[in-house]
Amino acid sequence: MSLGKRLILAREKAGLLQKEAAKKIGINNSVLSRYEADERRPDPETLTKIASVYKVTTDYLLGLTNAPSPSRQPGKSTDLATLNYVQIGSRIKEAREAMGLSQAELGEKTGQPELTIRYYEKGKRKISIEDLEKIGHALQRPLDLLAPELFASERHEPDILIPTKKIPLVGKIKAGSPGYAAQEKLGEITVSKYIDADFGLLIKGDSMIDAGINPGDIAVCKKTEFAEHGDIVVALVNGDETTLKYLINEDGELKLRAANPKYPDIALSQGDGRIQGVVVTIQKRPSSYKRFFVDVQEGDDWNDVIQEAAKYGITREAAKRLIKSFGRLKEGLPEEDL
Repeated sequence: MSLGKRLILAREKAGLLQKEAAKKIGINNSVLSRYEADERRPDPETLTKIASVYKVTTDYLLGLTNAPSPSRQPGKSTDLATLNYVQIGSRIKEAREAMGLSQAELGEKTGQPELTIRYYEKGKRKISIEDLEKIGHALQRPLDLLAPELFASERHEPDILIPTKKIPLVGKIKAGSPGYAAQEKLGEITVSKYIDADFGLLIKGDSMIDAGINPGDIAVCKKTEFAEHGDIVVALVNGDETTLKYLINEDGELKLRAANPKYPDIALSQGDGRIQGVVVTIQKRPSSYKRFFVDVQEGDDWNDVIQEAAKYGITREAAKRLIKSFGRLKEGLPEEDL
């Protein structure tokens, strides 16, 4: 189900007409109409306002979960009285250690004292939804991975939802491991059952940033040892290093190529590298709209362009290179020194 269709469904379940909803959200009715028609995508701040008005989660609107309603009122500090805080703390600790952060560093990222993080991880202190969301953002984990119990009791209408399946989310592929249960498993993600995929890989580096793949995104992959020229693949290099790159075949020589000029090609010679999977799709982590909105006022002619860039995770420098490349092609000049 597209974002636009989810927006319509959530609005109708909230009992709001389009004009009423637009007024509550604080946007023009024509803008909301374009959102619902999938002609335009709301920036993260607007999406959060929409979720609050409709009393649903942003994860639901983005298709990251099929639970439409949160187990609390948005914006209020709520104790999760029915949850197992020891289990939540264990998940927080596992995610923190997977990112290589200390308790003090996580506390600094979330504005919490180190002692508070320590108590959360031991399950000795109840955690509010707001603090849990801050921690999830810092650890690049959606709320339904840190506290899946929040969504376990939600009732859905199966006739209006796309059939889904769960696949493992990993942070690293281990050499010599035959199955993904033995990998650095971070949890599970939900994908359409019609997608031919076996696992998800959490993106940690910026080597594919010019392809719109950013740290925190999830590459949804099909397990295979074979790929074609131009495919984005998951490969093992240097024995146990997991990397996500384009597979390039130049005169019979296989290479792994980044979408970032600061990274050199990697020769995929026999015994040195091994393909583990091919990327089927990317689950985006929403980019901060403010990154693209500096010095641009609402209503400016470039506003829609900036929103499109934000939607696909295109950075300012990547946009410059793309525009320069297009300009050179238009003028018939060689694409050198881009």
